[in-house]
Amino acid sequence: MNQLPPNPTLLRSRREAVIIMAAYVVAMTWTGVVCYFWGYNRDPATITFPLGLGIPDWVFWGIIVPWLASNLFTAWFTLGYMVDEQLAAEDEDEFAPEDRHG
Repeated sequence: MNQLPPNPTLLRSRREAVIIMAAYVVAMTWTGVVCYFWGYNRDPATITFPLGLGIPDWVFWGIIVPWLASNLFTAWFTLGYMVDEQLAAEDEDEFAPEDRHG
């Protein structure tokens, strides 16, 4: 039995989904590892405040940095990589309002 080749739109959307999930896993792993190792079981005297705003270093590197990186990745991905593809041929007459006064 002959199988049809997969639709290019389906292949592209699968690739985009894998990239999004990979970025999510990287950000989640980074946050968990940094916050765990820099935030727990730590002598309070060793905590630094890199911004000078009272935000501890583990919060800055474990939460703020990956959050900003995720926002930059999202902007790049949606504006530069992701493609809006036509799913079906649209016939303009199909969506025109009907003349019901006839």
